[in-house]
Amino acid sequence: MTRRSRFALSHSFYASLMITAAAGFHGDRISCAAYCGITDSFNALSSSVDQINRFFTAAAEFMATLKAILTATGMATVVLFLAVILISTGLSALGVPRSKLSFIISLAAADSFWFAWEKALGNAAAGFLPGMIKSNAILLAPVALVACLSFAAPLAKKLWLKSVHLIRNVKKNEYSPDSAMELMIELDRKAASLRESIMNDTKLGLKKRSFPLSGATIEARQSLEKTLKKI
Repeated sequence: MTRRSRFALSHSFYASLMITAAAGFHGDRISCAAYCGITDSFNALSSSVDQINRFFTAAAEFMATLKAILTATGMATVVLFLAVILISTGLSALGVPRSKLSFIISLAAADSFWFAWEKALGNAAAGFLPGMIKSNAILLAPVALVACLSFAAPLAKKLWLKSVHLIRNVKKNEYSPDSAMELMIELDRKAASLRESIMNDTKLGLKKRSFPLSGATIEARQSLEKTLKKI
């Protein structure tokens, strides 16, 4: 039996006792409406106590999570993060757009204030610099992760497309004897057409130091390129 069930049964039991006592005191029977009203009141009280219990349980879990975060990062990191947010908000109010650059500027400003504060208190740099470096590393880790992902994602996509292209080409390069013969004949024909077109351009431009390729030659070259892409 759960704690809530035991709580509800105990209150129902006490309600029954009170009703019985009241009946004995007045010497008459209590109506069903009165009994139901008292029972509903105790049930509502039980529900309220259960809700309060859930609230305090959630609050305890939140405090435990907060304590774990503070233990892992340190209070100095939390204060530095809040200072960065405050400075970044001020920069945004001045018209500086929120970006990685504004975050770095805010972090640098907060570090400067931190360093100046420690020096004003007369603390040695060896005493607070390790904590400052740790806090900066914790705050910069997500930025570095995003930068790495933004660099790696296009590269991974490019490698994936190349892999797919290679796999398709492997499948595409499988020919039957008849299709291979047809491809060879097509290549010979188009290559001969290109050679002939270039020869004609050369004959027309013998008396010139340089000459452009004719439209027929360019068209023959493009036709040959299309055939070569099939291989």
